[in-house]
Amino acid sequence: MKNLFYPLLRSPTLLLVGILLVACREQTTQWIVVLTGAMFFIVGLITIISFFVKKSRNKPAGPFPLLGVGGVLLGLILMLAAESFLRIFMYVMGGVLILVGVYQLVSMIKLHRLVKVHSALFIAPVLALLFGIFALWNPTKVASLPLLLIGLGCIVSGIGNLIALFIYAAHQRKENRLTRQAAKEAA
Repeated sequence: MKNLFYPLLRSPTLLLVGILLVACREQTTQWIVVLTGAMFFIVGLITIISFFVKKSRNKPAGPFPLLGVGGVLLGLILMLAAESFLRIFMYVMGGVLILVGVYQLVSMIKLHRLVKVHSALFIAPVLALLFGIFALWNPTKVASLPLLLIGLGCIVSGIGNLIALFIYAAHQRKENRLTRQAAKEAA
């Protein structure tokens, strides 16, 4: 029975996490940004505090921790303006994808003039261009798309674990029954 406890606990947990990620992925994306901001803030604050503690004890503290201040400021920005930061970041990434897609298409066209290039090689630049346009058109959906995929993976994994657990439990019952039956026949 002890062997089945962890899979029995893991499967519903995976299902729950997967369902939450699929159902609430925009909010989850914002909370990930907020938590990342909190980590930057805490690390930056610890760096600044340790600088002043060393300085107050007359120990060599080194130069003023500008990175610590930067971490505190970035952390505050991420915590207080998570949605705006995500939107700006997705616009930048969408623009980069559009530039990459256009550059790759132009390069493939130039290469196609020199040598025969299979048309399948044009798929990746076109997809990059389309993803970039989609990112500019709907930045919050793009930001939460990885969480959708992770959530779906968790759901599939949880269901697979439950199925495997039921198969294993049925096998164990059959083995126990055969063992008891063999013990009775031997006695």
